[in-house]
Amino acid sequence: MRIQTSRFGAVELTEEDILTFPEGLLGFIGLREFVLLDDPNDEIFAWLQSCENPGIAFPILEPELFAGSYKVDLSRLDLLVIEASKDDNLRYFTIVTIPEDPTQMTANLKAR
Repeated sequence: MRIQTSRFGAVELTEEDILTFPEGLLGFIGLREFVLLDDPNDEIFAWLQSCENPGIAFPILEPELFAGSYKVDLSRLDLLVIEASKDDNLRYFTIVTIPEDPTQMTANLKAR
């Protein structure tokens, strides 16, 4: 499968690369399929790229970069929705807001 992106041009994907958000993302409920793309120009940030809209991509990073002791406590329902178990080795990312002054960058570490 090939998708077009505004940042990285055309990108080849497999079905296994696609992350499905059954309920969409807050504010983007119509978009459900995304892929994680590494930024070749930045070792810290990656991008959560919409497979359905080439213009929608969110900068993401691992929350431990903001808060070293960050822990996620997923409920049974959360685990059911993402088809995972507490024993799975899951990775967590947070969407980052980067204003004109990057020193004012924020990430919501409380939202689910």
